Amino acid sequence: MVSSSSRGWPFVVAVLSCVFSSGCYDLKKEDPGIALTPDAHGVVRVPELGIQGRWYAYGDQYDEPRRCLSLGRHAPESCSSVLSTTALPTFDFPNDGALCLTGVAARVVPCLAPTEVECVALDRDGVPGPDAVVKRDLKTDPASCACGSSTCIQGSELCYCPTNPALMVPCEGDDNSNIWGAGIGLDFSLKNPGGSVRDPLIDSGGRSTWNPEDYGITGVGFDFSLSYGSGDSAYDPNQNANLRVEFPIELPEDATLPSTRASGSTQWLGTASINNENNIAGPGDGYPDNPTPSEEHPEGSPFWDAPVSWPNVVSPVRQGHNIVHFSDVNPPPQDQILDGQYQWDETRLLGIQFHVPTRKQQADKFSFCISNLTFIRD
Repeated sequence: MVSSSSRGWPFVVAVLSCVFSSGCYDLKKEDPGIALTPDAHGVVRVPELGIQGRWYAYGDQYDEPRRCLSLGRHAPESCSSVLSTTALPTFDFPNDGALCLTGVAARVVPCLAPTEVECVALDRDGVPGPDAVVKRDLKTDPASCACGSSTCIQGSELCYCPTNPALMVPCEGDDNSNIWGAGIGLDFSLKNPGGSVRDPLIDSGGRSTWNPEDYGITGVGFDFSLSYGSGDSAYDPNQNANLRVEFPIELPEDATLPSTRASGSTQWLGTASINNENNIAGPGDGYPDNPTPSEEHPEGSPFWDAPVSWPNVVSPVRQGHNIVHFSDVNPPPQDQILDGQYQWDETRLLGIQFHVPTRKQQADKFSFCISNLTFIRD
């Protein structure tokens, strides 16, 4: 869930319209599947398929690595935000069968120079304003971070100051690597899905890979619903989604980070551990975590209908019922790197994520629900 070179909601079943219309169909007859029904806290158990997982909400400023805050060094107001449900590290997803998320996918802003910090104007009550982020250069305005802590109040501004030089990773151009959006996800195989903390590592007491081919599973089906005002964003006029349906996998055992960027690319080729933002690897290095989840790859995880190049890439999610065959999932676009690519391998599947990506033009409000998630067999 890293790269975001792209443009960046309660569930309603129209039962009454089916009563008076001949256009409805029996979902179970047309799309017989195996339901992945969550309990009231988002835990999913399907023993006959070896599934025991849990839903969670995530975003670029939550849990670790907190890419937007720690590696990008941005103010929270510059990052994507989850308004409801509660994002990680809270590992609980209250629901009534529909998994819903509201929030804002941030507008991608330029990278900060090593001496730059972001400051937020405070109102009379000392509360940061929503659209008042400014950059300060410590070479010309050293007082902005003179207090020596991670947050400093200078006059009527709250400044977010770097305190760990090791986290000041290279960045140039627009900060797509660290401002990448938010979403919800479901791990398919967790050692302890009922615990209070999500362990995202593989084979460490956290996640395990799950092979759908062992059970004859060829894809997933789900219902999608959304609602937003006409002024919230420049969304598709047909009310189609601004989502990538991603399928994190375990990368090959000998995978290394890309060492060379494509001409014209500003992509950072390093990464950070998925559970320890202080554990950073640079271009050409081995990954911080081994086994390695695809969330640590600079271009992110495979997703439904992924093309070969960025930008402006989302999956073809539509209002109502959607079906994703694993044969229609591809690795993320990897045109920004010259080595370190990987291929989609459904036999090493870790879960599913519904990711709202960011874009440069504007911040996007989102409010959506996923329900009736099923595994399907052809």
